[in-house]
Amino acid sequence: MSRRSNIMASSRESFLSMVHVVKYRPESKCPYFQMWKVEDGYVAHCKILERNLTRHEVQLCEEHWESCPIKRYGDLILEGLED
Repeated sequence: MSRRSNIMASSRESFLSMVHVVKYRPESKCPYFQMWKVEDGYVAHCKILERNLTRHEVQLCEEHWESCPIKRYGDLILEGLED
């Protein structure tokens, strides 16, 4: 890997860390919430969105998971699968 590629990879990791990594262990009662320990902290993932959550979204998921429109959408999908 070239020096430039190493710098770009390092910059990308740093950016992703700033956007997605929280220093505390996040907790949400949402059934679609997943969390992983990483080197710098924790990363949260939404199964419905199929992507990692930003730090701001993690906070919203922890505090407002019951009224989350994404959770309601996920619930509707599961209800449709059961019919």
